[in-house]
Amino acid sequence: MAGMGRITGIILAVAGIVLCLVGSAFLASGVMAERLSVSAALLGALLGLPVVLVLIGVGGYVAIRGQREAVEFAEVEKEKQVLNRVLTQGQVRISDLALDMRVTREQIERDKELLGDVVYRRCRHVLTENERVLQALDTMRAILANTLVQHSNLAKIAAP
Repeated sequence: MAGMGRITGIILAVAGIVLCLVGSAFLASGVMAERLSVSAALLGALLGLPVVLVLIGVGGYVAIRGQREAVEFAEVEKEKQVLNRVLTQGQVRISDLALDMRVTREQIERDKELLGDVVYRRCRHVLTENERVLQALDTMRAILANTLVQHSNLAKIAAP
């Protein structure tokens, strides 16, 4: 299951911290009650410290690795979506895929070598064309809003 590595790592690190706190409290209570000498408490701490450090270290490593795996699983899921569309539809236009998957220019640049020259250029063209269309739409909206304001001002002036 995706994401379990991160949770497992966090549990291990927390277990290491809890073990450290419980062990320290146990050794400190023994010294305070004079049932344990200071040197014996230090020896106990030194013997327990590697176990705690291993738990925290392994937990941190597993948590970080689990986070990376979650990112990789997300990428694989996107690839599965593309393959499923190609399998069900036979041929798929690159522009449709780019829109459906919300691909960014940074992702295209990052995967330039994987795409190959022709597909890379097509993807880049689709993205830049989409950006141009969105900019034109914003410009048209601004012109329309400006025109409406002008007409409303004219209507106010012409009104008796």
